[in-house]
Formats: sequence, structure tokens, C-alpha cells
Amino acid sequence: MTHGRTVGRGKQLRNRVLHSRLMAREAMRPSAFAWQRQVGGRHLLLSVAGFGVTILVFALSKNFYLSLAMLFLSGVFDGISVVIRRAIVRLLSPNYLRGRIAAVSLIFIG
Repeated sequence: MTHGRTVGRGKQLRNRVLHSRLMAREAMRPSAFAWQRQVGGRHLLLSVAGFGVTILVFALSKNFYLSLAMLFLSGVFDGISVVIRRAIVRLLSPNYLRGRIAAVSLIFIG
């Protein structure tokens, strides 16, 4: 009987320690990534604006090499915005819904 009680208490203590570590990590999470959210939003805005400008230049261009360069740059800007958007979806979604949100995002957004 005493051995079972000590094992049970050990599990309880371990669970409490793990729970407190998780709570501490979640409490530090918003403050640790606050500066990255501001920079990420700025990069997202710049990449979307760059994509729009390169598509407009591509549409108005009559030079083949300029059009080729603008298509290349539009792909680069679009790639940057895709990475930032996927990171935002994964970081800000709750853990228990993360897979479902990622699946819906992959189906509808790509």
C-alpha cells in the first residue's frame, strides 16, 4: 500500500510541475513574440504591396525582359506573404484546433 501511495504522489507532483511549466510558457508567449508580430505584419504588408506593384508593372509592360523580371518578383513577394500567413495561422490558433484550422486553410487558401 505505501509503495502505491508514493508512486501516485510522484505522478501528481510530476503532473503539477509539468502543468506549471506549461502555464509559465504560455504566460511568456505573448510578450516574447510581440516584436515579431509587429515586424511580421509590416513584412506582410510590404510583400502584398510589392506583389500588387509587380503585377501592375507586368500588366502595363511591353518589354519581354521587364515582364519576366516582374513575374519573378511577383512570385518572390507572393512566397513571402504565404509563409507569413501560414505562420500567423499556426501560431495564433489554439492547440486543440490547430490541425483543423490548418486543413481548412490549406483547402481554401492553398
